[in-house]
Amino acid sequence: MARPTAPRPPAGPQRFSVSFPHMKLGISFQDAVITKIESGDALRAGLQIGDTIFMVGGIDVRNPPPQYTAELSPLPLDARIKHWVQKYCLIRPLPMVIDRAPPLQANPGPNPGPNPGVMYPGARPRPMYPGQGAPRPMYPGQGAPRRMLPGQGPRPMYPGQGAARPMYPGQAPRPMYPGQAAARPMYPGQASRPLYPGQARPRYPGQVRASYPRRPPRAAAPKQIYSIRIPANIGPGMKFQVNLGSGLKWVSCPPGKRPGDTVRMQL
Repeated sequence: MARPTAPRPPAGPQRFSVSFPHMKLGISFQDAVITKIESGDALRAGLQIGDTIFMVGGIDVRNPPPQYTAELSPLPLDARIKHWVQKYCLIRPLPMVIDRAPPLQANPGPNPGPNPGVMYPGARPRPMYPGQGAPRPMYPGQGAPRRMLPGQGPRPMYPGQGAARPMYPGQAPRPMYPGQAAARPMYPGQASRPLYPGQARPRYPGQVRASYPRRPPRAAAPKQIYSIRIPANIGPGMKFQVNLGSGLKWVSCPPGKRPGDTVRMQL
């Protein structure tokens, strides 16, 4: 594993000249370092936050000429620049020399990335709030599989669900796009969705189930007593047909009866 390397030492500052055509410069600075740009002239001149003011109106603001030393040296650096501009630099355009430090680039090592981090002079690292960057907390039960109710199983398929749509005469099959899933097949033994205990078909608001009068049960026809003569070749337990007037009916020969005997049956 490669060890982290320290940032490379910056090279010399880049020095360039700009000019301000109006009386208002439109910049804010602290210790001669530009902290805010408020005018389009400064932006068009190419100024950036972090640039350092070196010369204003032809003099070095940190080392003023001897004839101005007694007037400017007692003042702080920012007050010295403002005093010099407001008193001696009333003619426009105003020339100014700016120093720009090179960006601090971390040593990318043997395999540099596409966008190495760059910090400019005066730039501050982005603050981290308490808890920022930590993983998002999980609530109780969050991320767990869905709980199944007692007696609840996988959702069944209805009869015909997932089957292919019927084709009409002359109708061409619907084309399948790349990645489109086919029709869901029905597995052997798959039944329709059952109703759970207490589950009923829902009704819409205001829907009333109509009740019709029930038809009374049909009364059974009363049985009659017939005198039947046992035909020839019929013994006990054997079946034979008799004509009751409304149709033929099969009857069994009672035990102990012989052909030619007469028996009474309720049919």
